[in-house]
Amino acid sequence: MLYLSLIQNIALLVALSFVHSLLIRRMRQNRVAYPLISGLLFGSVSLVGMMTPVVLQPGLIFDGRSIILAVAGFVCGPITALLAAGIAAAYRGWLGGVGAPMGVAVIAGSAALGVVWHYLRRRSTWCASLPGLYLFGLLVHLWMIACMILLPAAAATLALSNITLPVLLLYPPATLLVCLLFLQMERHIRAEKALELERNHLKSLVSAIPDLLFEIDRSGRYLRCYARDTDALAAPVEELIGKRVHDVLPPAAADVCMDALREAAETGYSRGRQLCLSLPRGDHWFELSVARGTAQQEPGQQFVVLSRDITERKNYEAELERARQAAEVASRAKSEFLANMSHEIRTPMNGIFGMTQLLRFTPLNSRQEEYLRNLETSSRTLLALLNDILDLARIEAGKLFLEDASFSIRRCIADVIEKQAPRLEQKQLQLKTIIADDIPEFLVGDPLRFRQILLNLVGNAVKFTERGGIVVTAEALSLQERGSVIRLEVRDTGIGMSPETLGRAFAPFEQADTSITRPYEGSGLGLAICRRLTELMGGRIWAESTLGKGSRLYVELPFKLPATGESTERETGKAPPPPPAPASQPRDLNILVAEDNDLNAITIKALLTKAGHRSEVVTNGNHALEKWHTGSWDCIIMDIQMPEMDGILATAAIRRQEQVLGGHVPIIALTALAMSGDRDRLLAEGFDGYLAKPVDLQTLRDEIVRVSRHHA
Repeated sequence: MLYLSLIQNIALLVALSFVHSLLIRRMRQNRVAYPLISGLLFGSVSLVGMMTPVVLQPGLIFDGRSIILAVAGFVCGPITALLAAGIAAAYRGWLGGVGAPMGVAVIAGSAALGVVWHYLRRRSTWCASLPGLYLFGLLVHLWMIACMILLPAAAATLALSNITLPVLLLYPPATLLVCLLFLQMERHIRAEKALELERNHLKSLVSAIPDLLFEIDRSGRYLRCYARDTDALAAPVEELIGKRVHDVLPPAAADVCMDALREAAETGYSRGRQLCLSLPRGDHWFELSVARGTAQQEPGQQFVVLSRDITERKNYEAELERARQAAEVASRAKSEFLANMSHEIRTPMNGIFGMTQLLRFTPLNSRQEEYLRNLETSSRTLLALLNDILDLARIEAGKLFLEDASFSIRRCIADVIEKQAPRLEQKQLQLKTIIADDIPEFLVGDPLRFRQILLNLVGNAVKFTERGGIVVTAEALSLQERGSVIRLEVRDTGIGMSPETLGRAFAPFEQADTSITRPYEGSGLGLAICRRLTELMGGRIWAESTLGKGSRLYVELPFKLPATGESTERETGKAPPPPPAPASQPRDLNILVAEDNDLNAITIKALLTKAGHRSEVVTNGNHALEKWHTGSWDCIIMDIQMPEMDGILATAAIRRQEQVLGGHVPIIALTALAMSGDRDRLLAEGFDGYLAKPVDLQTLRDEIVRVSRHHA
């Protein structure tokens, strides 16, 4: 009967564990209700156990209440144990008999030992291990045997002889098994709670993502959909699940999606594919990111598809593209404008330059000489300004190309200082140069642009310095086998710049003094061009200045070293010197001039006369073609822009007829087009030479000599 009672109570505890698990799932967070209801449950099971006890004699009964109450304290803590023990003790006291004092003592002790073990297992995991739980059960039931002292002697002898061995053999393992059952149930519930928390966390994360998240199988069927913004879906969620992409998406969009799935099946992922959907709120662009759910894909298996709305980005890209196209149109318009302005300005400047040169050949009194000098200075200033504007436009349009040539930095610095000598002497300024000995004699780079940078810096220093002097320093910051970085410093004792002015010193058209009464003239382009050229050459430029105390401008430029065996005597920083003149320069040539501007025609004809040549002027390409047929010409100077037939068409017609008739007359292009690439373009059109307006006498002579000698 004792074994049957034990099995019955264990069965009650197993049933209690399932009820308790439901209670924990629903009420564990309520710290008041949970222990009270748990106590009622354990107390009720104790009552049930005492209703079918093992009766040794009237009033002396044994059952499994010790296990029930010990587990109540161990699993649920003091409140549950106290309430359950109170119910059980009240019922046992009501039953009465010789065993009532012992029964109440066993109830109280079992509950108390359970509470003690409840707190011990929080401190040590050993208490919840198999040895620990067995010890717990053994102590509970040793307490039960010890409580027999409360029985009368005869009853105690009867009890000890009948239940001691079964209790010590069966009840501790039974207590261990029941505790394990409840602990396993607790772990399972904790795992469920953690999984639920993780699921809720993941759900909150997914709902916080503005993108659309899908699970789609390999055939393109929607399995799940997570969407915070359901308006971004091609169809309601309930209509998507179970359908394939071709059922709900337009054919083109569905094809993009299936291509992404195929790529993900092969490589594990697919990114960057884009599709467009027509939604109720308008057309929207989406970008797909697809990941393969498992390493091995079978028909019907969890691709994860992230669909990101990139409509704003596409609109922004479209705006950028429109802005880029507008900028290109504006840039082309600016280039065309500059080319036209170059032509319009250079054409009258050609007359001014030519007439000032011709005026030099006439007798002049002192006042006329002064007027002529002023006219020449103003003409040169105007031409320099025009060249600066064109240089800046070429750089911004990416049409200024650098040369790679071997040159001497020392010679470049000397040339720049020599050009500034008259201004230095006029202002009585001292200029000192300090060139480090470790700078190589020859470097490879663009000497023309190097001179242009240095000339601007030194020219500015001279312009803004009234007393004191200027120091130009050059040093090698690094010297390696293949190249060197050279730092230039131009230091002056001039007017200096304020911090505000220094911040905009390298911006185009910026000047320290913008008032109409400023004492220093200039366009404000010099430093801007220096900065653009420096950056184009791979270097950097900056300035340090104190108002009223002068300025320091620094330039760092990288240069290559000449290759081994390369001639370092080649100097291309300046226009190459003309070849040695023969015993007699070509003179008395018969030259045809095609020029529609009367003043320019008069100027060119007069300059040719001074050079010792005969010339005849026509006003358009048709007349030039007719004159070429009727006369024998040693050279043709052909203006590019003329009415009826321009110079390019006229030259092309002459070249075609020369292929039939034989012969070749040198044709020099005369043009106000001075943008980068104009010379090469015109030479490719069949011209032999190139003259940019305004033309000076020496350049005209040199070009005639060059083309005449080449085709002699």
